[in-house]
Order: sequence, then structure tokens, then C-alpha cells
Amino acid sequence: MLFKFLLITLIVKLCAFGAEDLITIGGYAEGYVLSKPSDKSTLITNMMVEPTIHLNDRVKVNLGIGFAHPAEDGGVFEAELEVLSLDTAVTKETDLSLGKMHMPVGLYNLYHEPIYFLTLEPSRVEHLVIPTEWHETAALVTQKWGEYSLTFGAMSGMNAKNLDKGSWILQGKESHLTGGGKAGWLARLEYGKIEKTLIGSSIVTTPLSGSSGQATLFEAHAAMRMENGWEAMAIMSKGWISNSESVQIAAGSEIAKNAQGASMTIGYDVGRYFILKNRQAIVFAHTEYAQPAQALAPEALGGSACATGINWFFSPHLVAKAEYRDSNHEGQRLGFGLGFVY
Repeated sequence: MLFKFLLITLIVKLCAFGAEDLITIGGYAEGYVLSKPSDKSTLITNMMVEPTIHLNDRVKVNLGIGFAHPAEDGGVFEAELEVLSLDTAVTKETDLSLGKMHMPVGLYNLYHEPIYFLTLEPSRVEHLVIPTEWHETAALVTQKWGEYSLTFGAMSGMNAKNLDKGSWILQGKESHLTGGGKAGWLARLEYGKIEKTLIGSSIVTTPLSGSSGQATLFEAHAAMRMENGWEAMAIMSKGWISNSESVQIAAGSEIAKNAQGASMTIGYDVGRYFILKNRQAIVFAHTEYAQPAQALAPEALGGSACATGINWFFSPHLVAKAEYRDSNHEGQRLGFGLGFVY
């Protein structure tokens, strides 16, 4: 019903006013090559197209269509509708969002554009402990007080049958427009903006349908970009599964009862010492740890890693990246990438 309502509203508005007065388009595109001494190079590409339809000054429809190579299921290519939501400004300080959207948990789910993180890929913390690109059907309310914001709401639950030993709860995400089953709940408290100083945390608890289990996630994050050229980003997260025995039966796999992780990235703009403008060439060092509380399959994504590299900003919207990484899971690798935000 929600999908039909949004689609009919969109068609009526487009016919009445024309697309040029209603639609703005944003998004990002990135591509990077990973090379390992013992393996051939791998090309990874991602693109997000995010049209926004402004129905009036206070109501808009957000869409997000993601394209990826390779696909998450191991295929060559995939395209997926990740966002279809209706946002309403109830007051100047209160927003209401309904529909399918990225869950406000962690940093990458909300700030996934490549200009916001210095590494080639998001931290394992936001791939193992917190599902990346986590999009679900939800109803969220955001209240703002100056630099502070509080988001609270309900979301569709996860599916225990989709969980697998190598990914903890990553594959349990449903992302249905209509939801189904019992609802999960989330809250996020934040101060500041990602472009300067951002400090916050979020917590979510969601039922694992098909079992009597419940997954709970907590994360805290911080990001700083200072005028003297230094910047840093950190995140830590921990998750628990209750009634894990019933979850393992439903999944047909041994699922860890909990998972935890932390990562930190520190960068400095060396471009300020050359002819480049401020914050145009950032060297960085990165360390991370993410691991369920029990051993996973060999193909699991847990473990620790260290990385170093450089980000060269051709413009505020275009960045070239180079990174050397060493981890106890993947070994050594060298990567080069290009990201564009429009």
C-alpha cells in the first residue's frame, strides 16, 4: 500500500508541474582495484543514484537505486532499489520519514560517499558487526535541537533463516517495502556534522523472524576535521543475539552469540605544504578489529587489519585513493580507487 501511494503521488505531481521543478538528483560513483601478491587483481564498482522529488516545501519523496559489481550474492552485477521513502517536515525541528531507507546505525549507512572516509572500503566493523547498506522498511522521527538530533522509530525485523556462519547477522536484513512480522526498534543521538565534528551513538533491537531470537546492536562513533589539517574517524560496536540456540536451528548454521569491533582512522593534509589547496592531499593510517565471539568459517570477514595510504582531492566532489593494507584475514594487498560525488 505504501509503495502504491508513493508511486501515484509521484505520477500526479510530475504530470501537474513537470520534472524540472520537482526533481533534484544526487548520488555517488566509485571504482577501485585490489591487487594481492598471490592472486589476480579484482575490480569493484559501486554507484548510487538518488533522485529527490519535492512535492512541496515540506514534503519530499526520496529514492535510492544502487548498482554494484560484483553482486553481493557472488554474481557479476546487481541493481537494487535501496530507498523509497516519504519525508515530511512536521515542524522546523521535527522530521517524519516513512518507507524503505538506510538504517541510521553506524557511519557508513548514512555517510557512504567516498569523500567521507579515507580508506578504500568501509571498516570491517561496519561490514561484520553492523550491516553495511542496511536498508529496511521503517517509520522514523527525527527531532533537532540546534546541533543535536535524536532519531527514534520502528523498522522491519530480520530473518533468522538467512543468517550464515560467515557473516553473523549481515544476511538477515529484509529490506522489504511492506515489512512483515514483528517490528524492531532503533534510536540514534548525534551532535554536529560529518563535515566538521560529529559525535553520536545508536542502538537497535530487532527480532529474528523464524526463531525466538532477538539481535541487539550498539555503536558509538566520532569524526573530526580540523582547520590545522588533522582529521580522525572512529567507531566501535557490539552486538548480542538472545536465544541463539533457536536462531542456529532456524539458520541451519552455528551463529555467534555476539560480535564486537572497533576501528580508527587518522589523516593529515600534506597538500597544505604544496601548491594544493587546504585538505586536498590527505595521508592516513588506519587500524581495525572486528570479530564474533567464536570462530567463523575461513571465508568470514573478521580479524584485525592495518592500512596506510593517501587521498588526493581533485575537487570537493572528486577523490583519488591509494592504499596498502595488511590483515590476518586477507594478507597483504594494494588498492587504487576513484570516487565521485554529485
